[in-house]
Amino acid sequence: MEKLDLITSTYQERYTLIGEDGKPTNVVKEHQITTDSKVPKLGLMMVGLGGNNGTTVTAGILANKKHLKWETKRGEASANFYGSFTQCVTTKIGMRVGKDRDGNSIIQDVYAPIKSLLPMVDPTELVVGGWDISSLDMYQATKRAMVLEPDLIRQLKDDLSEIKPLPAVFNISYIASNQEDLSLIHICRCRRLLTCRSRWSPYH
Repeated sequence: MEKLDLITSTYQERYTLIGEDGKPTNVVKEHQITTDSKVPKLGLMMVGLGGNNGTTVTAGILANKKHLKWETKRGEASANFYGSFTQCVTTKIGMRVGKDRDGNSIIQDVYAPIKSLLPMVDPTELVVGGWDISSLDMYQATKRAMVLEPDLIRQLKDDLSEIKPLPAVFNISYIASNQEDLSLIHICRCRRLLTCRSRWSPYH
């Protein structure tokens, strides 16, 4: 029985097979592709959630969800998804007959946004979380990163304050000297990991 929430399409793969006698044979192989039309809930877990990349991604998602505008030293800016493959990029889907400036019939390429072709998760609906060696909430971490404009951070204060990173297990050898004070919060986690490994070693 065919499910109504599935999208099924047939794709033809074409290639040329060369036999032992050197003769070519054209081959057409059909593939059936099935896609679930129901978009699931999606979570995004980032290692280093409270760092520059983690805070920027999180604030960007929230700013787009709220359609925010904020003041910068260059003037007003607004949230957008410029540079996003799924949200901005288009792809050719076919051709149509059109008219040029002189009224002559011409063949024109037709393009459509990637996000309109298949069911995709809306980036603003992502549930964000992750781990960090600092216990600062995302509002404090975003302020500390000093990447985003103060006016934007102010507007996102309530949302960012609700997001707190999970404790991270780390090796002090991989922490920059200027990050050592932040990492001491979870140094016990590293010791716990080493203890666990020592207990597991006889079983390897």
